[in-house]
Amino acid sequence: VVKKEGSFQDVAWSPKGREFVVIAGKMPSLAVLFNLKGDAVFQFSEAHRNTILWSPHGRFLCLGGFGNLSGDMDFWDINKKAIMGSAKATCAVDFSWSPDGRHFMTASLSPRMKVDNGITIYTYYGEKVLEKKYTELYAAKWRPYLLDVYPDRPQSPSLKDRTKSETKTNAAEKKTFVAYRPPGATSSRVADMMRAERAGSGPKKMAPTGPVMSKAAKRKERKKLAEAAKAALTPPAPGHDMSLQQQSESQYSDKDKTLRKLKKQLKQIAEIEKKKLVGTELNEQQLGKLEKKAELEREFAELSS
Repeated sequence: VVKKEGSFQDVAWSPKGREFVVIAGKMPSLAVLFNLKGDAVFQFSEAHRNTILWSPHGRFLCLGGFGNLSGDMDFWDINKKAIMGSAKATCAVDFSWSPDGRHFMTASLSPRMKVDNGITIYTYYGEKVLEKKYTELYAAKWRPYLLDVYPDRPQSPSLKDRTKSETKTNAAEKKTFVAYRPPGATSSRVADMMRAERAGSGPKKMAPTGPVMSKAAKRKERKKLAEAAKAALTPPAPGHDMSLQQQSESQYSDKDKTLRKLKKQLKQIAEIEKKKLVGTELNEQQLGKLEKKAELEREFAELSS
């Protein structure tokens, strides 16, 4: 008994003769599979369906909503009690399985339909493989065949294998692309910092507050500190006056600074002279530096001697 209020929509025996399907009730109707004893063995999902179509071997089943319905179709594997796929055939007037049970055809025919005449062929997964339009089409039938020409075969590929394949395909299509990271930036610390930056939090690089030292300056500073430490640890020679030594070192240090400063100024003047030779117009500051060239050279020579 179909527990659905309303009239029967369709009833059809399986070609094997061991089971039948009933569609009954108000829309969305209910389809139920019965065995020979009349016991309900499987209940299909409720849907707007009014037509039952068995494949020639009774392995597959199409439940369609034709006529005054929108043409939705569900394809079922009766042995596995599982849906294989769905499709929609709008304005279909005729419909039938292929002799091998692998394809399903719908047709829009004259004179019932005056426009959009044609045929459409689907796989039992509901995939459209052929669509052909005609100005007027009055009939569409599969070529007749002898019994036992086509063996009863399960799905190929199986529903399980097909589901795995579709899952892999969808995963490949939905694969997200991430920003390139060089090999040296793959540590967990760098990854954590990048995630924190995307989230708007985490450590941020601060601008240096003091002067930035070059690598050469840093090496010179380290060397100077090392020499000072070594001098502090070395005991003075007997009778040696530490104050005279410190004074001498200070004098040499001031002299070196002055020489470096003069050398830098003379180098700048040389660059200005090059600009002057190529016709570059000089400003007042550059002209003033050129005037001081002789004085700076004389002072540099005196300190260098």
